[in-house]
Amino acid sequence: MKEIKKIKHYFRYCDDIVILHHFKQLLHNLLHRMTDYLKIELKLILKTNYQIFPILKRRLDFLGFKFDHEKIYIRKNIALNFKQKVKSIIKNPNRHNLRNGIMSYYGWVKTSKSYNLWNKYFTKEIELSFA
Repeated sequence: MKEIKKIKHYFRYCDDIVILHHFKQLLHNLLHRMTDYLKIELKLILKTNYQIFPILKRRLDFLGFKFDHEKIYIRKNIALNFKQKVKSIIKNPNRHNLRNGIMSYYGWVKTSKSYNLWNKYFTKEIELSFA
């Protein structure tokens, strides 16, 4: 996409792709070309949950985050899962549960600058069980 189609803002992780461009018609043309290429050359089918929308009007949902022009937010269901994980660890604290359950959320918190969420739910009780 970047080399052949000269798309400047193209991001891909596994099977998720984001293409940013200010011409909607260009995005529709790319979608048709990608669909044809995947179908004919690779014998693959593009997922039907693709979206083409103006990025200025809503946040971009990608890789567990919601991006807008000024901030990065954690997806709501990830924040809820984090809160539930903390509650389950408080009920049944053990090192394995904490390392594998809580620390993975720290990456999301650090990247999105959601320190208030972390500080509110990562309590001293959990921190002591980690030591």
